[in-house]
Amino acid sequence: MIFIASDSLAFFTYFSIQTSLMSSSVRKTRLKEKELAVLYKHTPVVLAFDKLVDKQDVSQDDLITLNQDLSALSPDDAVVALSLCSLILCDVLQEVDPTLITELRYYGIDNVESFGRFIIDIHYYDVKHKDEDLLICLQQAPEKLQIIVSLLDEIMGEVEKPIHSDLIKTLLYQAEAQADLASGFLDYIETMEEPESCEEKKQVVNASRDVVPLPKELQQDVDTGKVVAFNMFLKQN
Repeated sequence: MIFIASDSLAFFTYFSIQTSLMSSSVRKTRLKEKELAVLYKHTPVVLAFDKLVDKQDVSQDDLITLNQDLSALSPDDAVVALSLCSLILCDVLQEVDPTLITELRYYGIDNVESFGRFIIDIHYYDVKHKDEDLLICLQQAPEKLQIIVSLLDEIMGEVEKPIHSDLIKTLLYQAEAQADLASGFLDYIETMEEPESCEEKKQVVNASRDVVPLPKELQQDVDTGKVVAFNMFLKQN
């Protein structure tokens, strides 16, 4: 069920539009199959999600863990993780209008291709991108997350199995929360004067971190103090 088969490479060949979103200095090579596997390793919550999809039902503990794992991600990593989870759903939601599934699939692939390239370059290839190129990518995070919300919300109305409904609700909640965090962070750094040093940049990021709480129906006496910021920004700077 994991989306690393040859079909995924065909979709990447067909729907690689991220080059129009970034400046000419950014590497434009499409992701290879091994690089897709690296993204799954980078966001292990996707593998956990894949296992949940195969279950007959999910417990409250399952949903709490899924929420916490997704909320622990930075917004840029969340774009990739939520897109990969959406691609997994595309393979199991047989009852949903194929047009909606195709739209979600293509959009998920585009997100993985564009954000995934930055993540792999920065975290695994130690490629340094220009700050302006990175910012162009990060500025897209709120909109990309909101579009995921919109697509999943539309699909939600056609889902038949309660387990799929519960999982989609979780993705919806986290995508919306991460979109708010990403917008807030970008608004915050726009009000700051340009930091002169890498250490000052890290201080700006740390000062703007926030928390994604559990949905009200899942709130218990658990630690939700894990904070997030843009992971690519922290790593490179």
